[in-house]
Amino acid sequence: QREPKYSQVLLQKCEIFLELEQYEQAISSCEEAIKIDGIWGRSSPADAWTQRAIAVLELGRLETAKLQDLGQVDAAEARKIQSLEDAITSYDQARRIAPNSSLILTEKCGILIELERYQESRESCELAIAVNENWGVSTPAQALEYLLVIRQEIDPSNPLQVNNPKEPEELAEQFQNLVSFYEQILSENPNNAEAWTRQGIALQTLGKT
Repeated sequence: QREPKYSQVLLQKCEIFLELEQYEQAISSCEEAIKIDGIWGRSSPADAWTQRAIAVLELGRLETAKLQDLGQVDAAEARKIQSLEDAITSYDQARRIAPNSSLILTEKCGILIELERYQESRESCELAIAVNENWGVSTPAQALEYLLVIRQEIDPSNPLQVNNPKEPEELAEQFQNLVSFYEQILSENPNNAEAWTRQGIALQTLGKT
Protein backbone atom coordinates (compact mmCIF):
# COMPACT_ATOMS: atom_id res chain seq x y z
CA GLN A 1 0.00 0.00 0.00
CA ARG A 2 2.83 2.43 0.82
CA GLU A 3 4.94 1.51 -2.21
CA PRO A 4 2.67 0.16 -4.98
CA LYS A 5 5.62 -0.43 -7.33
CA TYR A 6 7.41 -2.85 -4.99
CA SER A 7 7.73 -5.86 -7.31
CA GLN A 8 9.92 -7.71 -4.83
CA VAL A 9 7.07 -7.82 -2.28
CA LEU A 10 4.71 -9.22 -4.90
CA LEU A 11 7.31 -11.86 -5.76
CA GLN A 12 7.53 -12.79 -2.08
CA LYS A 13 3.73 -13.07 -1.95
CA CYS A 14 3.93 -15.36 -4.98
CA GLU A 15 6.45 -17.58 -3.17
CA ILE A 16 4.27 -17.70 -0.04
CA PHE A 17 1.21 -18.69 -2.07
CA LEU A 18 3.33 -21.46 -3.59
CA GLU A 19 4.18 -22.75 -0.11
CA LEU A 20 0.48 -22.65 0.75
CA GLU A 21 -0.30 -24.57 -2.47
CA GLN A 22 -2.53 -21.71 -3.60
CA TYR A 23 -1.27 -21.81 -7.15
CA GLU A 24 -3.72 -19.49 -8.89
CA GLN A 25 -2.94 -16.72 -6.37
CA ALA A 26 0.79 -17.42 -6.82
CA ILE A 27 0.51 -17.02 -10.59
CA SER A 28 -1.47 -13.80 -10.17
CA SER A 29 1.07 -12.29 -7.77
CA CYS A 30 4.03 -13.17 -9.98
CA GLU A 31 2.31 -11.77 -13.05
CA GLU A 32 1.49 -8.55 -11.19
CA ALA A 33 5.15 -8.22 -10.10
CA ILE A 34 6.25 -8.61 -13.72
CA LYS A 35 3.63 -6.17 -15.01
CA ILE A 36 4.55 -3.47 -12.51
CA ASP A 37 8.30 -4.08 -13.01
CA GLY A 38 9.18 -1.66 -10.26
CA ILE A 39 11.47 -2.12 -7.27
CA TRP A 40 13.05 -5.58 -7.30
CA GLY A 41 15.69 -5.29 -4.59
CA ARG A 42 17.99 -8.31 -4.90
CA SER A 43 15.44 -10.13 -7.04
CA SER A 44 14.63 -9.67 -10.72
CA PRO A 45 11.80 -10.35 -13.19
CA ALA A 46 13.59 -13.62 -14.01
CA ASP A 47 12.79 -14.84 -10.49
CA ALA A 48 9.12 -13.99 -10.96
CA TRP A 49 8.97 -15.80 -14.31
CA THR A 50 10.66 -18.83 -12.71
CA GLN A 51 8.25 -18.93 -9.77
CA ARG A 52 5.34 -18.50 -12.16
CA ALA A 53 6.53 -21.52 -14.13
CA ILE A 54 6.59 -23.61 -10.95
CA ALA A 55 3.08 -22.50 -9.99
CA VAL A 56 1.78 -23.19 -13.51
CA LEU A 57 3.19 -26.73 -13.39
CA GLU A 58 1.75 -27.48 -9.94
CA LEU A 59 -1.68 -26.12 -10.88
CA GLY A 60 -1.58 -28.14 -14.08
CA ARG A 61 -0.75 -31.33 -12.19
CA LEU A 62 -3.66 -30.80 -9.80
CA GLU A 63 -6.16 -30.10 -12.55
CA THR A 64 -4.85 -32.97 -14.68
CA ALA A 65 -5.29 -35.38 -11.76
CA LYS A 66 -8.86 -34.18 -11.20
CA LEU A 67 -9.73 -34.73 -14.85
CA GLN A 68 -8.20 -38.21 -14.74
CA ASP A 69 -10.25 -39.05 -11.65
CA LEU A 70 -13.36 -38.04 -13.61
CA GLY A 71 -12.34 -40.36 -16.42
CA GLN A 72 -11.73 -37.48 -18.84
CA VAL A 73 -8.51 -38.89 -20.27
CA ASP A 74 -8.26 -36.71 -23.37
CA ALA A 75 -9.03 -33.53 -21.44
CA ALA A 76 -6.45 -34.50 -18.81
CA GLU A 77 -3.76 -35.00 -21.44
CA ALA A 78 -4.62 -31.68 -23.08
CA ARG A 79 -4.45 -29.88 -19.71
CA LYS A 80 -1.09 -31.47 -18.97
CA ILE A 81 0.39 -30.37 -22.29
CA GLN A 82 -1.04 -26.87 -21.85
CA SER A 83 0.61 -26.44 -18.45
CA LEU A 84 3.95 -27.78 -19.70
CA GLU A 85 3.94 -25.45 -22.70
CA ASP A 86 2.96 -22.50 -20.49
CA ALA A 87 5.82 -23.29 -18.11
CA ILE A 88 8.29 -23.40 -21.01
CA THR A 89 7.10 -19.96 -22.08
CA SER A 90 7.79 -18.66 -18.57
CA TYR A 91 11.26 -20.20 -18.47
CA ASP A 92 12.02 -18.71 -21.89
CA GLN A 93 11.03 -15.28 -20.58
CA ALA A 94 13.21 -15.82 -17.51
CA ARG A 95 16.18 -16.81 -19.63
CA ARG A 96 15.93 -13.65 -21.73
CA ILE A 97 16.66 -11.78 -18.50
CA ALA A 98 19.08 -14.32 -16.99
CA PRO A 99 20.77 -16.10 -19.93
CA ASN A 100 23.46 -17.67 -17.74
CA SER A 101 21.13 -19.58 -15.45
CA SER A 102 21.83 -23.30 -15.48
CA LEU A 103 18.81 -23.77 -13.20
CA ILE A 104 16.41 -22.34 -15.80
CA LEU A 105 17.98 -24.41 -18.58
CA THR A 106 17.81 -27.60 -16.51
CA GLU A 107 14.18 -27.07 -15.50
CA LYS A 108 13.26 -26.39 -19.13
CA CYS A 109 15.11 -29.56 -20.13
CA GLY A 110 12.99 -31.63 -17.74
CA ILE A 111 9.75 -30.21 -19.10
CA LEU A 112 10.81 -30.85 -22.70
CA ILE A 113 11.45 -34.49 -21.76
CA GLU A 114 7.87 -34.74 -20.50
CA LEU A 115 6.73 -33.38 -23.86
CA GLU A 116 8.97 -35.97 -25.60
CA ARG A 117 10.84 -33.19 -27.40
CA TYR A 118 14.13 -34.94 -26.83
CA GLN A 119 16.42 -33.04 -29.19
CA GLU A 120 15.40 -29.69 -27.68
CA SER A 121 15.72 -31.08 -24.17
CA ARG A 122 19.21 -32.38 -24.93
CA GLU A 123 20.30 -28.97 -26.20
CA SER A 124 18.91 -27.29 -23.09
CA CYS A 125 20.64 -29.66 -20.65
CA GLU A 126 23.95 -29.60 -22.50
CA LEU A 127 23.83 -25.79 -22.48
CA ALA A 128 23.11 -25.83 -18.73
CA ILE A 129 26.27 -27.86 -18.18
CA ALA A 130 28.30 -25.68 -20.55
CA VAL A 131 27.14 -22.47 -18.84
CA ASN A 132 27.66 -24.00 -15.37
CA GLU A 133 26.43 -20.94 -13.46
CA ASN A 134 23.56 -20.09 -11.14
CA TRP A 135 22.33 -23.62 -10.40
CA GLY A 136 20.09 -22.51 -7.54
CA VAL A 137 18.30 -25.54 -6.07
CA SER A 138 19.50 -27.74 -8.94
CA THR A 139 22.94 -29.29 -9.62
CA PRO A 140 24.90 -30.51 -12.67
CA ALA A 141 23.94 -34.03 -11.57
CA GLN A 142 20.29 -33.27 -12.36
CA ALA A 143 21.13 -32.08 -15.88
CA LEU A 144 23.28 -35.16 -16.42
CA GLU A 145 20.52 -37.47 -15.21
CA TYR A 146 18.14 -35.83 -17.68
CA LEU A 147 20.71 -36.42 -20.42
CA LEU A 148 20.79 -40.09 -19.47
CA VAL A 149 17.00 -40.26 -19.82
CA ILE A 150 17.22 -38.57 -23.21
CA ARG A 151 19.90 -40.99 -24.41
CA GLN A 152 17.80 -43.94 -23.32
CA GLU A 153 14.92 -42.59 -25.39
CA ILE A 154 16.89 -41.56 -28.48
CA ASP A 155 19.50 -44.30 -28.85
CA PRO A 156 20.22 -46.47 -25.79
CA SER A 157 22.66 -48.71 -27.66
CA ASN A 158 24.91 -45.84 -28.75
CA PRO A 159 27.61 -45.09 -26.15
CA LEU A 160 28.90 -41.59 -25.66
CA GLN A 161 31.94 -41.19 -27.89
CA VAL A 162 34.58 -38.99 -26.30
CA ASN A 163 36.22 -38.24 -29.66
CA ASN A 164 32.97 -37.29 -31.37
CA PRO A 165 33.16 -33.53 -32.12
CA LYS A 166 29.42 -33.28 -31.40
CA GLU A 167 30.04 -34.60 -27.90
CA PRO A 168 32.90 -32.64 -26.32
CA GLU A 169 35.30 -34.30 -23.94
CA GLU A 170 34.05 -32.14 -21.07
CA LEU A 171 30.64 -33.83 -21.36
CA ALA A 172 32.20 -37.26 -21.01
CA GLU A 173 34.10 -36.01 -17.97
CA GLN A 174 30.84 -34.79 -16.48
CA PHE A 175 29.29 -38.24 -16.96
CA GLN A 176 32.33 -39.78 -15.27
CA ASN A 177 31.77 -37.37 -12.38
CA LEU A 178 28.19 -38.60 -12.24
CA VAL A 179 29.45 -42.19 -11.93
CA SER A 180 31.64 -41.08 -9.02
CA PHE A 181 28.66 -39.28 -7.50
CA TYR A 182 26.71 -42.55 -7.46
CA GLU A 183 29.73 -44.39 -6.05
CA GLN A 184 29.65 -42.05 -3.07
CA ILE A 185 25.92 -42.67 -2.56
CA LEU A 186 26.41 -46.45 -2.79
CA SER A 187 29.32 -46.39 -0.35
CA GLU A 188 26.90 -44.92 2.20
CA ASN A 189 23.96 -47.12 1.22
CA PRO A 190 24.86 -50.19 -0.88
CA ASN A 191 21.19 -51.23 -0.96
CA ASN A 192 20.12 -48.18 -2.96
CA ALA A 193 18.70 -49.89 -6.05
CA GLU A 194 17.94 -46.65 -7.86
CA ALA A 195 21.56 -45.47 -7.51
CA TRP A 196 22.83 -48.81 -8.83
CA THR A 197 20.49 -48.52 -11.83
CA ARG A 198 21.42 -44.93 -12.63
CA GLN A 199 25.12 -45.68 -12.26
CA GLY A 200 24.73 -48.60 -14.65
CA ILE A 201 23.04 -46.38 -17.22
CA ALA A 202 25.80 -43.79 -16.84
CA LEU A 203 28.47 -46.44 -17.37
CA GLN A 204 26.62 -47.77 -20.40
CA THR A 205 26.43 -44.25 -21.78
CA LEU A 206 30.22 -44.02 -21.45
CA GLY A 207 30.57 -47.33 -23.30
CA LYS A 208 31.72 -49.14 -20.15
CA THR A 209 29.36 -52.09 -20.27
